[in-house]
Amino acid sequence: MGRCKAVLFLCASLCVTACGSDSSSSSDGGSAGQSAGGSAGQGGSAGQGGSAGATGGAAGSGGATPLTPSCFKAPSPDMVIRYGDFFAESTWNDPQVLKQSDGSYVMYASASVSFTNPIIVRIYRLTSPDAQTWALNPMTPVLEATGTMESVETPSVVLFKGKYHLFVTTYPDQLDVTTYHIAHATSDDGINFTLENASVVAPTGNATDFNGIIVGEPGAVVVGDELYLYFTSVGVDSTTMQSHQVIGLVTSSDGVTFSAPTVALTPDPNLYPRGDGWIGFSTPFAAVIDGKVQLFTDVANDKHDDAHDADWLQVALQLSVSADGKSNFSQFSDPIFQRSDFSWTGREIRSVAVLEDTDRIRMWFAGDEIVSRDTSGNLMFTPDVWGIGYAECVR
Repeated sequence: MGRCKAVLFLCASLCVTACGSDSSSSSDGGSAGQSAGGSAGQGGSAGQGGSAGATGGAAGSGGATPLTPSCFKAPSPDMVIRYGDFFAESTWNDPQVLKQSDGSYVMYASASVSFTNPIIVRIYRLTSPDAQTWALNPMTPVLEATGTMESVETPSVVLFKGKYHLFVTTYPDQLDVTTYHIAHATSDDGINFTLENASVVAPTGNATDFNGIIVGEPGAVVVGDELYLYFTSVGVDSTTMQSHQVIGLVTSSDGVTFSAPTVALTPDPNLYPRGDGWIGFSTPFAAVIDGKVQLFTDVANDKHDDAHDADWLQVALQLSVSADGKSNFSQFSDPIFQRSDFSWTGREIRSVAVLEDTDRIRMWFAGDEIVSRDTSGNLMFTPDVWGIGYAECVR
């Protein structure tokens, strides 16, 4: 779940003994990310969260003050939803928020019960009067695995042509990332969902395709009269013969049939050189703000991180902007946040989602510091340092 989020996650032996490698783990931390590239996220220099000029041109529109990464501030350094909230050992991740006509808020999020194998992830719905205090509504999941699915995670929900469209990452085997794909369900009320397509987007199986090895982490948005569905994908760059992780796109005019996948966003190699372990972007979230498509992503690094004994981690939140949402994205040179910005995101920061509200743009994101080393260098497993945070850009 890392709104694959896609981090391949913690193995049962680590949960029991606080030792072992993240690379043999299961996937409550994301969905599509790990595999193909090796190691994990050094917190490296994704830049500090200060001012941000976009590479490739100005980001933002017309006379409006452009949205920048530095605009986002966290009112509190703490989580707003924590491990174990609402039911025992709950692992909240992958927030997506909509505003209701009565002024209240609805969040869709992934959660499992603890991190012990097998990790079965489901989609839940929460409601809030103020966008920061949440309650389960209903108490049961709104989408669960069915058929050959093992779990569903990384929800993305939009209202399109009178229906709620929910896209999720799913798989028959969470340990085999090449089986990850995107499923699609719809609902009239945002609570009772019906599976429409068990595999809207899937990997091609051809390693040198941009979407050849892994596909997951849907990010849907309505642009004009079309539904855009972004997703993360891993393939092998035929020029460098290294794995890379880019954001793909399919579109639909009816919410039923989708176009062939294309590449929407590739990391700027000057900002994120592959040689320093920057494999690319994951967990896309898109919003139309200031007349442009604002595409939020995680930044993933696959250089081995000994402090957290991991081989692929999401370590920063990135903003890129495009006039049409299909190409020519400008990438800001500084991240919105990086994992060192909060005490509870020391291992990962991931799964960003935003909502344009009356006088501000609200943001939710997930993260954790569940694996770290003590003063003697021994690995510790601390499940309660896991949850969802909140930030906002007041405009």
